[in-house]
Amino acid sequence: HLVPDEWELFGRFEYIDFDDSLGAMRDDSLSLITVGVVNYIEGHNVKWTNQLIYAMDEVPSGTTSLALVTDGVGEDGQVGFISQIQLLF
Repeated sequence: HLVPDEWELFGRFEYIDFDDSLGAMRDDSLSLITVGVVNYIEGHNVKWTNQLIYAMDEVPSGTTSLALVTDGVGEDGQVGFISQIQLLF
């Protein structure tokens, strides 16, 4: 925690192996790195989350969630940003 009970850092690494289902022209895998911060404004009742996602490989069609778009063949290095506020009442 950056500031106890107020700010929290997080990170995530994701690896997806498509097992040759994308065809010969596409990469067989996708690696994503995510870093973010959570601000607990009113504890878990009101919190604000921001995260930055970096796609290390080409993002294929059908995997375009998490603020990423489909890349062309051979493209990579895409960055996405997500911000959300959660309210519990």
